[in-house]
Amino acid sequence: MRVYDSIGDLVTWYLEDVKITFEYDSDGKVKQQIQWKKGQIEIRSRFRYKVDERGNWIERYKSLNYPNVTNAPVRPDEWIEVSTVYRETEYYY
Repeated sequence: MRVYDSIGDLVTWYLEDVKITFEYDSDGKVKQQIQWKKGQIEIRSRFRYKVDERGNWIERYKSLNYPNVTNAPVRPDEWIEVSTVYRETEYYY
């Protein structure tokens, strides 16, 4: 099941026993995604963006955090940058 806010952004997504919540910045870009399982945060994802002169994002950086996983190779307070997405935008005049 998917739940949307009043402007059409996906705010909660339920997948069997997993709940995923989304937070957006003032420009409508996802700034944080949290995955819950059995009432505990399993994974947190944060996104940073580089924008062009017109305000469109052209690079998106994703970092992960595992706050409650005891067997992960990272500390619960550590954020790991895991991916960068590059996006080309064409403008026609």
